[in-house]
Amino acid sequence: MDWSILLRSHAIGLYLIGMVGLFAFAVVYGFTAKQRKYRDDERMRRIQNSLDRLTQAAGQVYPVLISKSLSSTHANPASLPVPAESVLACKAATYASDELLERIDQYMEDRDRKSLALLYRTLDSDIRRLTRERKMILARGEHPRWGLLLWLTIRPAIPFLVLVIESLLLWNLWNDLMAARYLQAPAVLFAILRFISCTGALVLLYAIITADFRQNARRLVFIWLSLLISGLCLLHMLSLQAAPYLLIAQVLIFASGFRFTREPKRKERPYVGEYE
Repeated sequence: MDWSILLRSHAIGLYLIGMVGLFAFAVVYGFTAKQRKYRDDERMRRIQNSLDRLTQAAGQVYPVLISKSLSSTHANPASLPVPAESVLACKAATYASDELLERIDQYMEDRDRKSLALLYRTLDSDIRRLTRERKMILARGEHPRWGLLLWLTIRPAIPFLVLVIESLLLWNLWNDLMAARYLQAPAVLFAILRFISCTGALVLLYAIITADFRQNARRLVFIWLSLLISGLCLLHMLSLQAAPYLLIAQVLIFASGFRFTREPKRKERPYVGEYE
Protein backbone atom coordinates (compact mmCIF):
# COMPACT_ATOMS: atom_id res chain seq x y z
CA MET A 1 0.00 0.00 0.00
CA ASP A 2 2.81 2.38 0.89
CA TRP A 3 4.59 1.61 -2.38
CA SER A 4 1.47 2.31 -4.45
CA ILE A 5 0.95 5.65 -2.69
CA LEU A 6 4.60 6.56 -3.25
CA LEU A 7 4.47 5.64 -6.93
CA ARG A 8 1.23 7.55 -7.36
CA SER A 9 2.69 10.66 -5.72
CA HIS A 10 5.74 10.47 -7.98
CA ALA A 11 3.51 10.08 -11.03
CA ILE A 12 1.46 13.11 -10.02
CA GLY A 13 4.64 15.10 -9.44
CA LEU A 14 6.05 14.16 -12.84
CA TYR A 15 2.72 14.98 -14.46
CA LEU A 16 2.66 18.44 -12.87
CA ILE A 17 6.27 19.09 -13.88
CA GLY A 18 5.47 17.98 -17.42
CA MET A 19 2.43 20.25 -17.60
CA VAL A 20 4.43 23.23 -16.30
CA GLY A 21 7.17 22.50 -18.84
CA LEU A 22 4.61 22.17 -21.65
CA PHE A 23 2.99 25.46 -20.67
CA ALA A 24 6.38 27.19 -20.54
CA PHE A 25 7.24 25.75 -23.95
CA ALA A 26 3.96 26.98 -25.45
CA VAL A 27 4.46 30.49 -24.04
CA VAL A 28 8.07 30.76 -25.23
CA TYR A 29 7.23 29.26 -28.64
CA GLY A 30 4.28 31.59 -29.21
CA PHE A 31 6.17 34.69 -28.09
CA THR A 32 9.20 33.85 -30.24
CA ALA A 33 7.08 33.11 -33.32
CA LYS A 34 5.19 36.39 -32.89
CA GLN A 35 8.43 38.31 -32.42
CA ARG A 36 9.89 36.68 -35.53
CA LYS A 37 6.89 37.69 -37.63
CA TYR A 38 7.10 41.26 -36.34
CA ARG A 39 10.80 41.46 -37.20
CA ASP A 40 10.17 40.13 -40.71
CA ASP A 41 7.34 42.62 -41.26
CA GLU A 42 9.49 45.48 -39.98
CA ARG A 43 12.38 44.41 -42.17
CA MET A 44 10.06 44.23 -45.16
CA ARG A 45 8.80 47.74 -44.44
CA ARG A 46 12.34 49.10 -44.29
CA ILE A 47 13.29 47.38 -47.54
CA GLN A 48 10.23 48.75 -49.30
CA ASN A 49 10.89 52.24 -47.96
CA SER A 50 14.46 52.08 -49.23
CA LEU A 51 13.37 50.74 -52.62
CA ASP A 52 10.82 53.53 -53.02
CA ARG A 53 13.48 56.17 -52.49
CA LEU A 54 16.17 54.50 -54.60
CA THR A 55 13.93 53.65 -57.55
CA GLN A 56 12.54 57.18 -57.64
CA ALA A 57 16.05 58.61 -57.79
CA ALA A 58 17.19 56.04 -60.37
CA GLY A 59 14.14 56.80 -62.50
CA GLN A 60 15.16 60.45 -62.65
CA VAL A 61 18.87 59.82 -63.12
CA TYR A 62 18.62 57.30 -65.97
CA PRO A 63 16.85 59.52 -68.58
CA VAL A 64 19.37 62.29 -67.95
CA LEU A 65 22.25 59.83 -68.22
CA ILE A 66 21.21 58.46 -71.61
CA SER A 67 20.30 61.87 -73.02
CA LYS A 68 24.00 62.83 -73.22
CA SER A 69 23.08 66.41 -72.45
CA LEU A 70 24.83 66.67 -69.11
CA SER A 71 27.71 69.10 -69.15
CA SER A 72 30.87 68.47 -67.20
CA THR A 73 30.15 71.03 -64.50
CA HIS A 74 27.28 73.11 -63.16
CA ALA A 75 27.46 76.42 -61.48
CA ASN A 76 24.97 75.88 -58.70
CA PRO A 77 22.69 73.19 -57.24
CA ALA A 78 19.62 74.71 -58.88
CA SER A 79 21.06 73.92 -62.33
CA LEU A 80 21.46 70.21 -61.62
CA PRO A 81 19.72 68.12 -64.33
CA VAL A 82 18.54 65.69 -61.63
CA PRO A 83 16.45 67.15 -58.78
CA ALA A 84 18.67 67.35 -55.73
CA GLU A 85 15.73 66.45 -53.49
CA SER A 86 15.30 62.97 -54.96
CA VAL A 87 19.03 62.25 -54.84
CA LEU A 88 19.49 63.50 -51.29
CA ALA A 89 16.35 61.62 -50.21
CA CYS A 90 18.28 58.40 -50.80
CA LYS A 91 20.36 59.26 -47.75
CA ALA A 92 17.25 58.70 -45.64
CA ALA A 93 16.82 55.17 -47.01
CA THR A 94 17.35 52.69 -44.18
CA TYR A 95 19.35 50.23 -46.26
CA ALA A 96 21.32 52.66 -48.39
CA SER A 97 24.86 51.31 -48.71
CA ASP A 98 27.95 53.25 -47.69
CA GLU A 99 29.02 53.36 -51.34
CA LEU A 100 25.74 55.00 -52.31
CA LEU A 101 26.05 57.65 -49.60
CA GLU A 102 29.55 58.50 -50.79
CA ARG A 103 28.44 58.55 -54.42
CA ILE A 104 25.68 61.01 -53.57
CA ASP A 105 28.17 63.31 -51.87
CA GLN A 106 30.54 63.03 -54.82
CA TYR A 107 27.81 63.85 -57.34
CA MET A 108 26.59 66.84 -55.33
CA GLU A 109 30.15 68.12 -55.26
CA ASP A 110 31.33 67.37 -58.83
CA ARG A 111 28.03 67.54 -60.76
CA ASP A 112 29.46 65.93 -63.88
CA ARG A 113 28.62 62.99 -66.12
CA LYS A 114 31.15 60.64 -64.57
CA SER A 115 29.85 61.10 -61.03
CA LEU A 116 26.27 60.76 -62.28
CA ALA A 117 27.08 57.52 -64.11
CA LEU A 118 28.72 56.03 -61.04
CA LEU A 119 25.80 57.21 -58.92
CA TYR A 120 23.37 55.39 -61.20
CA ARG A 121 25.43 52.19 -61.13
CA THR A 122 25.49 52.24 -57.35
CA LEU A 123 21.75 52.94 -57.24
CA ASP A 124 21.14 50.02 -59.59
CA SER A 125 23.34 47.74 -57.49
CA ASP A 126 21.51 48.65 -54.27
CA ILE A 127 18.12 48.21 -55.94
CA ARG A 128 19.07 44.75 -57.20
CA ARG A 129 20.37 43.75 -53.77
CA LEU A 130 17.25 44.94 -51.95
CA THR A 131 14.98 43.32 -54.55
CA ARG A 132 16.68 39.96 -53.99
CA GLU A 133 16.36 40.42 -50.24
CA ARG A 134 12.66 41.25 -50.52
CA LYS A 135 12.09 38.23 -52.75
CA MET A 136 13.83 36.00 -50.21
CA ILE A 137 11.62 37.24 -47.35
CA LEU A 138 8.48 36.77 -49.44
CA ALA A 139 9.52 33.26 -50.43
CA ARG A 140 10.26 32.37 -46.82
CA GLY A 141 6.82 33.46 -45.68
CA GLU A 142 4.60 32.49 -48.62
CA HIS A 143 6.12 29.47 -50.34
CA PRO A 144 9.09 28.09 -48.37
CA ARG A 145 10.87 24.93 -49.38
CA TRP A 146 10.56 21.76 -47.32
CA GLY A 147 13.81 22.18 -45.41
CA LEU A 148 13.16 25.86 -44.77
CA LEU A 149 9.63 25.12 -43.60
CA LEU A 150 10.99 22.60 -41.10
CA TRP A 151 13.56 25.12 -39.86
CA LEU A 152 10.93 27.87 -39.51
CA THR A 153 8.82 25.46 -37.44
CA ILE A 154 11.68 24.48 -35.15
CA ARG A 155 13.27 27.91 -34.80
CA PRO A 156 10.77 29.38 -32.28
CA ALA A 157 11.54 26.46 -29.96
CA ILE A 158 15.24 27.34 -29.75
CA PRO A 159 14.91 29.75 -26.77
CA PHE A 160 13.18 27.03 -24.75
CA LEU A 161 15.83 24.50 -25.76
CA VAL A 162 18.55 26.93 -24.65
CA LEU A 163 16.87 27.28 -21.24
CA VAL A 164 16.78 23.50 -20.87
CA ILE A 165 20.46 23.15 -21.80
CA GLU A 166 21.44 25.94 -19.41
CA SER A 167 19.48 24.22 -16.63
CA LEU A 168 21.41 21.02 -17.32
CA LEU A 169 24.68 22.96 -17.19
CA LEU A 170 23.70 24.41 -13.80
CA TRP A 171 22.77 20.95 -12.55
CA ASN A 172 26.09 19.57 -13.78
CA LEU A 173 27.95 22.45 -12.08
CA TRP A 174 26.19 21.69 -8.81
CA ASN A 175 27.17 18.03 -9.03
CA ASP A 176 30.77 18.98 -9.86
CA LEU A 177 30.96 21.32 -6.87
CA MET A 178 29.55 18.66 -4.57
CA ALA A 179 32.04 16.09 -5.86
CA ALA A 180 34.90 18.59 -5.69
CA ARG A 181 34.68 18.68 -1.91
CA TYR A 182 36.40 15.31 -1.83
CA LEU A 183 38.93 16.14 -4.55
CA GLN A 184 41.80 18.57 -4.89
CA ALA A 185 41.17 22.31 -4.49
CA PRO A 186 41.63 23.22 -8.21
CA ALA A 187 38.69 20.97 -9.09
CA VAL A 188 36.26 23.66 -7.90
CA LEU A 189 37.91 26.27 -10.11
CA PHE A 190 37.98 23.90 -13.09
CA ALA A 191 34.27 23.16 -12.66
CA ILE A 192 33.42 26.87 -12.61
CA LEU A 193 35.61 27.55 -15.66
CA ARG A 194 33.94 24.73 -17.57
CA PHE A 195 30.52 26.15 -16.73
CA ILE A 196 31.60 29.62 -17.92
CA SER A 197 33.04 28.13 -21.11
CA CYS A 198 29.89 26.15 -21.97
CA THR A 199 27.51 28.96 -21.02
CA GLY A 200 29.41 31.52 -23.07
CA ALA A 201 29.47 29.22 -26.09
CA LEU A 202 25.75 28.53 -25.68
CA VAL A 203 24.89 32.24 -25.52
CA LEU A 204 27.05 32.97 -28.58
CA LEU A 205 25.54 30.10 -30.57
CA TYR A 206 22.03 31.24 -29.64
CA ALA A 207 22.83 34.79 -30.73
CA ILE A 208 24.12 33.57 -34.11
CA ILE A 209 21.14 31.28 -34.74
CA THR A 210 18.52 33.90 -33.89
CA ALA A 211 20.28 36.90 -35.48
CA ASP A 212 18.83 38.49 -38.60
CA PHE A 213 21.93 38.65 -40.74
CA ARG A 214 21.64 40.44 -44.03
CA GLN A 215 23.44 39.01 -47.04
CA ASN A 216 27.13 39.91 -46.76
CA ALA A 217 30.51 38.23 -46.66
CA ARG A 218 30.96 38.69 -42.92
CA ARG A 219 27.92 36.53 -42.21
CA LEU A 220 29.91 33.33 -42.82
CA VAL A 221 32.72 34.57 -40.57
CA PHE A 222 30.28 35.06 -37.69
CA ILE A 223 28.87 31.56 -38.21
CA TRP A 224 32.21 29.77 -38.49
CA LEU A 225 33.71 31.50 -35.46
CA SER A 226 30.66 30.71 -33.32
CA LEU A 227 30.67 27.07 -34.44
CA LEU A 228 34.38 26.79 -33.66
CA ILE A 229 33.92 28.28 -30.18
CA SER A 230 30.93 26.02 -29.50
CA GLY A 231 32.72 22.96 -30.86
CA LEU A 232 35.52 23.39 -28.34
CA CYS A 233 32.99 22.67 -25.59
CA LEU A 234 32.88 19.05 -26.73
CA LEU A 235 36.49 18.68 -25.61
CA HIS A 236 35.39 19.24 -22.02
CA MET A 237 34.28 15.61 -22.03
CA LEU A 238 37.91 14.54 -22.17
CA SER A 239 38.96 15.96 -18.82
CA LEU A 240 37.92 18.56 -16.27
CA GLN A 241 41.53 19.76 -16.13
CA ALA A 242 41.23 20.95 -19.75
CA ALA A 243 38.69 23.63 -18.78
CA PRO A 244 41.09 26.59 -18.34
CA TYR A 245 42.92 25.85 -21.60
CA LEU A 246 39.70 25.51 -23.58
CA LEU A 247 38.33 28.72 -22.08
CA ILE A 248 41.50 30.59 -23.04
CA ALA A 249 41.27 29.20 -26.58
CA GLN A 250 37.64 30.33 -26.82
CA VAL A 251 38.51 33.83 -25.62
CA LEU A 252 41.31 34.09 -28.19
CA ILE A 253 39.03 32.96 -31.01
CA PHE A 254 36.37 35.41 -29.86
CA ALA A 255 38.94 38.22 -29.81
CA SER A 256 40.05 37.32 -33.33
CA GLY A 257 36.48 37.93 -34.46
CA PHE A 258 37.00 41.66 -34.07
CA ARG A 259 39.73 41.42 -36.71
CA PHE A 260 37.89 39.22 -39.19
CA THR A 261 34.50 40.96 -38.96
CA ARG A 262 35.66 44.57 -39.12
CA GLU A 263 34.32 46.93 -41.74
CA PRO A 264 36.60 46.96 -44.82
CA LYS A 265 38.53 50.14 -45.45
CA ARG A 266 37.49 52.37 -48.32
CA LYS A 267 40.43 51.33 -50.51
CA GLU A 268 39.55 47.65 -49.93
CA ARG A 269 36.04 47.98 -51.39
CA PRO A 270 36.01 49.78 -54.78
CA TYR A 271 32.85 51.47 -55.92
CA VAL A 272 30.38 49.76 -58.19
CA GLY A 273 31.64 50.19 -61.74
CA GLU A 274 34.82 51.95 -60.62
CA TYR A 275 37.06 49.84 -62.85
CA GLU A 276 34.65 49.04 -65.62
